[in-house]
Amino acid sequence: MKMILILIASLAISGRVFSQTDSPPSQGTNTLAPAREKGEAQAKADIAKGTMQILYYGKPWSMGKPLLDDETHLPVKIVAGCCVVPEFVAETDAYNAVMRQASKEKKPREEK
Repeated sequence: MKMILILIASLAISGRVFSQTDSPPSQGTNTLAPAREKGEAQAKADIAKGTMQILYYGKPWSMGKPLLDDETHLPVKIVAGCCVVPEFVAETDAYNAVMRQASKEKKPREEK
């Protein structure tokens, strides 16, 4: 147990793990570009398969609240807690941005 706490403390101090409410360690845009590209590509592949969802990380989901995104009403898939690395945040946020954009583009067609 002591070893795990030391490892977590080391990672937190090094800036490799941070809470969703904290600012990520400063990293250049180019450093996170591959993660963003991966997230965008995965979202496009999921959309092509007919899978529309929002990935969630951060504070615990409210008990009793439906697993639906407030903005898009797409299903939510919880993928991590609040301790995440910048690459994960970049990939997940890029994935969600593509999903949200696709959801907006789909709505006018559905309302016709």
